[in-house]
Amino acid sequence: MAFEAKKDLRHALNCFSKQLYPRKSNLVTRKPHQYRPLTLVTIENIKETTDEQQTIHFNISLGNLPKHLCTTMIDIHFRHAWHVKAKQPNDIYTEAVADYPSSVRQWLSYSLKDARKDSKQAWTTNGTWDVENCWIPQAAINTD
Repeated sequence: MAFEAKKDLRHALNCFSKQLYPRKSNLVTRKPHQYRPLTLVTIENIKETTDEQQTIHFNISLGNLPKHLCTTMIDIHFRHAWHVKAKQPNDIYTEAVADYPSSVRQWLSYSLKDARKDSKQAWTTNGTWDVENCWIPQAAINTD
């Protein structure tokens, strides 16, 4: 299930990235180190369990986004990519870092809470970090 979830997320992130530049969607493909969004992804609850309350889900941090996009527009674009394009449930919660209580450090702490439960899980191939879906651009265009 985790493999399929990661594959679906990869598809959604590709669709999302292309929506950011609607008139020039090929920029994300041709110049990914400049135009593809910074993406840090963790995945939670990938251990097998019989607890139905424990579902596989992602925590995604995005950056290097066009400055004209507000949180609502980012939510709309990501929701479209995830729900419509990747055919996943529409249970998405979006929040700007500036709106997150306290700080970025608190958000990262929340994202990595599974890693704190089992430090070995943080660094295994199927661990907390979804390395395949993370992206750090080399020359981000929208950085301040």
